Amino acid sequence: MVNKFSGENEFTCIAKFCCTPLSGERLKYYVSRPLLEKSLLRAMEEAQRRDTIVIVHGAYGSGKTTLVNKVLADLENSVGNSSTEYRVVTATVKVRPEEEDFERKRSFITFEKALRWLILNIYEELGIKKDVSEIKHSLLKQFIEMVDVFPGVLPGKLEELYDKVKGFEEFSEEMYLGLKDNWSNLKKALMSPKLPPTYARVILRDFRKTLEKLLRKRDLDWVIVVVDDLSQVDAIDRRTLLKIMRKIAGDISGLTFIAIYSYPDLVEKSDNFPIFVQETCGDALLIEVPPVSQEDLDTLEKIARSMGFEVDKSALRMLWEKTRGILGRMSIVLNTVYAERGVNRIGLNELKAIPYALDEQIKAYIKTVHRDVEEALYVASCLLSFTKSEFKEIFKEWKGGRAAEYLSELEKRGLIEKLGVHKGEEVYAFDHNALWLRDVIYNIVLGDDYKIGIHKAAVAHYEKQSVEPKEWLLTMPKRRGMAIIYHSGTLIKLLNKGAKREENYENRLKALCATSFADDAYFCFMVLNNTKLAKEYINVAEEILSDVNTYSSKLEWLNAYLIVLQVKALINMYERKYSEAEEILYEFKSLLEKYEKEIVNTYGPEDYYHRLAIVENILGELHFRKAELSEAKKHLSSALEYFLRGRDNRGAAGVRLNIALIDFILAENTKRCLSIVHEKIGGFNLNKCIEVFRKANDPYSEAMVRELLALIYIAGGDYLRALDEARTALKSTVGIVEFYEKVGHMLTLAYVFTLLGLIFDDNSMVEWCSDLVAKAHSFSIKSKDLSNIILNTIASMQLCLLGLIPLEDFIENLEMHIELLEEKKDFIGVYVLEGFLDAVRKRGLSEEIIGFEGAKLLAVL
Repeated sequence: MVNKFSGENEFTCIAKFCCTPLSGERLKYYVSRPLLEKSLLRAMEEAQRRDTIVIVHGAYGSGKTTLVNKVLADLENSVGNSSTEYRVVTATVKVRPEEEDFERKRSFITFEKALRWLILNIYEELGIKKDVSEIKHSLLKQFIEMVDVFPGVLPGKLEELYDKVKGFEEFSEEMYLGLKDNWSNLKKALMSPKLPPTYARVILRDFRKTLEKLLRKRDLDWVIVVVDDLSQVDAIDRRTLLKIMRKIAGDISGLTFIAIYSYPDLVEKSDNFPIFVQETCGDALLIEVPPVSQEDLDTLEKIARSMGFEVDKSALRMLWEKTRGILGRMSIVLNTVYAERGVNRIGLNELKAIPYALDEQIKAYIKTVHRDVEEALYVASCLLSFTKSEFKEIFKEWKGGRAAEYLSELEKRGLIEKLGVHKGEEVYAFDHNALWLRDVIYNIVLGDDYKIGIHKAAVAHYEKQSVEPKEWLLTMPKRRGMAIIYHSGTLIKLLNKGAKREENYENRLKALCATSFADDAYFCFMVLNNTKLAKEYINVAEEILSDVNTYSSKLEWLNAYLIVLQVKALINMYERKYSEAEEILYEFKSLLEKYEKEIVNTYGPEDYYHRLAIVENILGELHFRKAELSEAKKHLSSALEYFLRGRDNRGAAGVRLNIALIDFILAENTKRCLSIVHEKIGGFNLNKCIEVFRKANDPYSEAMVRELLALIYIAGGDYLRALDEARTALKSTVGIVEFYEKVGHMLTLAYVFTLLGLIFDDNSMVEWCSDLVAKAHSFSIKSKDLSNIILNTIASMQLCLLGLIPLEDFIENLEMHIELLEEKKDFIGVYVLEGFLDAVRKRGLSEEIIGFEGAKLLAVL
């Protein structure tokens, strides 16, 4: 046998080698297909002239990626060696499904997210992660300018203030360098669903400049980007990605995209694919990589030899008949023979034992080539992604046995790879080049009984996990929640197919799914700002729970239904449908009262009080938004009491912060403002809140307390202390929330400096802060009327202080904003703006008014 695998176990390496497209040094094993190579090169040249894209398609394992790699390698080596010379640079973006989110395909949801994903991965593959100056100038520099304080604007006598400012400047520079030097963090921030859609356009502009700069700097003719493999993208998003590639190719001269697409499940032909392309990207140039033809047995023989096998000429016809000339199937068949018989010389006798049917071939392949890890592969194909502890516990729940050894062997064979880290543990999934194996195992090899057993074991494992501090979801951590909805949803479909129904179990799964759909609805609404999708998820959850009588356990139904009501109430409240939200919340309360005895007997009194606290807390926020502050405080006081009865200090601290916010807005003088800091309610003052949030490892909530403290000190005239709290608030969230979320903290800082500029009669400081506020306005991600109006009010106030607009115009502007907010039913905004307007009419824009009344504007941001 040809020894291509020195230093490794021969058999293991054949299995790995034949699953992987050839690239780099291994292209020396490539069997030339000259007509295909010429066709691909001509298509690439034509695509460059016509500003379109090339799509290379064919059966999985037909050699598409290897063909593309060979043509690109020849192009890169063409300078000085060919009559047709191109100075090229290439990048390959590998498409991974979103296994970490328990999706079998990659999905983007929005055009902007797909655009960002593509561009950022091209940056990484081109090595541009080492030079992110274009991104820095368009995104990070804006942030740094917002928080970077220039000491030159301060009078020399203010040494204490100067030291604080200098420290803040050094901190902001350190934060910038941390982002700049850590590409993975920057990439993660730029892919965040919270990034405003407008940033996709910013990133696209930077991409164009970057590519143009790259072409000039390296004296290149061509940048070629390969996207491999479109089959791993959800069908709808596949269209989106193709349209984006076509658009970018048309916009940037010198850039060509090659998209690779594999037909599903090793099928030989896909009649629908050309139609799909015609509908999506009509002028794309298609290159089909067909199987080796029945007449070209010489090529078949050479390819088998390149894999390390000698096939007798008498056996070549049978090899073709059993593989249809598809290279991936050849690998499966030849490796099965080798694993079963230990020979690499293949004759008719060896091939006769191989079945003709694809599904039988794959079963034989797994039971021979991977016999010692067969069951581990079954589990991995169902789980999609897993940590070592998850795999071990689920495998044990399903079958028992030495799961840890199985996992190590899968990794050793190159069948799984590390995706990331969850709670300090590495997360694994099938290797990019073994995704075909994952899919054929799940779609072809595993029967429903096997799948049901593994998915049941997974649900049991994730159900047992304790609910940790919440991430994005309301009721469960993101990974656990997504795992439950994936495994439960899959189980329900599988159980519905079977003759024997398990109604009690299905009902429990439905309740779990409904809960997760409600969580997803909240995530879509609050984070993605996608109300339509949020409502669709809520409708699905309600439909699942529509008939309480189908649930053997009323508490299972109740637990899920209360979460659905909670999310519905929040969506209605944020859409300012206050009556609808209130009606839903009182339904929530009445159900709690109805099932009080069952809840207490099953879960204990703390659980009951915790649920009461949640509904009272939301009612408090609802009345706050309606500017019914006394009523809001009454509900929040009840929520505080219930959280304490439920022994939830973190929840109590959050409510105590909201009560302090209301007290601040209602405060009539500076003395009352400053008393809020140390005032205890239920044993909590604001400093105790900070302690609780710190203990709970919740820096974001701690920052909110410190921001309120900064505003209280602004209103009380203690600007240096306000500066210190605002700076600490911003610093405590570094690495926790992305830079574009820090608008509130930055505005508080700007406000402090505006007041300092007034005290020391330093217009340059006010002017600088005005510029900062204007930038913060463009940075606002909340896109709510109130936040934009308050930003506008602060910016206008600074223009008025600089004498650029008269006070009368500023007052008129305020009146106009109040009318707008009344139309929008933003009553808390009307309340604070009317208070500010009344004070300005009486006493003008004095330092006292700006500090005392103006700080209340920032408090409702």
